[in-house]
Amino acid sequence: MLLAALIAVYMGLAWFCAKRLGEPRLALAFSVAPLTPGIIGLVLSRDPLSLIVVPFSYLFALAGVPVYFLFRYIRWLRIWQVVTASGIVGAGVGWVAVSSLPRNALGSAAYGAATGLMFWFIALSGSRSNNLYGVPRQGRSEDN
Repeated sequence: MLLAALIAVYMGLAWFCAKRLGEPRLALAFSVAPLTPGIIGLVLSRDPLSLIVVPFSYLFALAGVPVYFLFRYIRWLRIWQVVTASGIVGAGVGWVAVSSLPRNALGSAAYGAATGLMFWFIALSGSRSNNLYGVPRQGRSEDN
């Protein structure tokens, strides 16, 4: 019950932020990207029980929401930056929430990186917000 409530909060937060920012691709990415670990598990194991990780993926994705807005603020939206940060967040969540065994943290890092890759492809690939060189930063003049 608590897990369902947290998933509902996550989805509401994702859609609110995306609507407020006017970016429907962002809402889609927040909604679809956490499905990635379940799909990977299903493909690798061919066991439908591997989809049991999906609700927990949404729960763990809550940790990635503030990271996205921080990276958006400091303009770290390249694919390698998003995937690396997602892997680090995944490892941290796996280390704290699942178990303190290094192999669990590495598996969680891989799932986190895959989720970050899916998020980047849905939300940021080909978007203007990913163009770091087309928009001058504050404090810089275009003449330099």
